[in-house]
Amino acid sequence: VSQIGPLKVLAISDYSARKRRETGGATTDLSLPKTNMVVFELEGSSRVIARPSGTEPKVKFYVDVREDVKVGEAFDAAEKRAAAAMQAVSDAFVKLAGV
Repeated sequence: VSQIGPLKVLAISDYSARKRRETGGATTDLSLPKTNMVVFELEGSSRVIARPSGTEPKVKFYVDVREDVKVGEAFDAAEKRAAAAMQAVSDAFVKLAGV
């Protein structure tokens, strides 16, 4: 996976394997404890986290999108841009995951 919605994937961290693989191919070990979770690190410090529920038979997806507020810009404008980016990333990831 090289892109999710409008954002490029920079790295994928597999906490079950305790490995982080950058898009360019470099792999590093993760120091955190082994757990059943995958994190897609996206450009702009955004990310998508996928993990199973601890109490129900389902998978949970968390989308974290960051958007800077430009100098002189109204907060509402940046918030709308962030909401649109989050929706685009969410829609693309759901399609990618096949759910």
